[in-house]
Amino acid sequence: MMNKKEEEEKKKYWKDLKRLEDISKYREEAKHKQNKAISAAQERYERTKQTTNETQSNTTQTTQEKASQPMDIALEKGQQGYGPTKDTITQAKHATTQKGQQGYATTKDIITGVAITTVEYTVQWLKRPTITQFKQL
Repeated sequence: MMNKKEEEEKKKYWKDLKRLEDISKYREEAKHKQNKAISAAQERYERTKQTTNETQSNTTQTTQEKASQPMDIALEKGQQGYGPTKDTITQAKHATTQKGQQGYATTKDIITGVAITTVEYTVQWLKRPTITQFKQL
């Protein structure tokens, strides 16, 4: 037979053991709920990611289609304007070249005339009597 103290200790032991079992059971339950929550969150993440990727792909495709329309129009208009612009530029080039050649010829004539005049004045100046020659006269 057990004495009263031993019986109380035995009751306390079983009571503590029961608490530990309860705690262990609660931990298991919490762990299970945690794993379910994580799994559900991962599934929602994957669905959202897939939806986002599909939306992005559709948006990119639509944007590319819409973006190419103005580019095609601009290209067409650019090609239409190329011929007249080329002709205008060619005419301007010829006119500029012609005016440049005329300017060159005019400038050449002026510079040549100035040079000849300068040479003539220089020759006349050199032919004038010097002070020494003037004194000898």
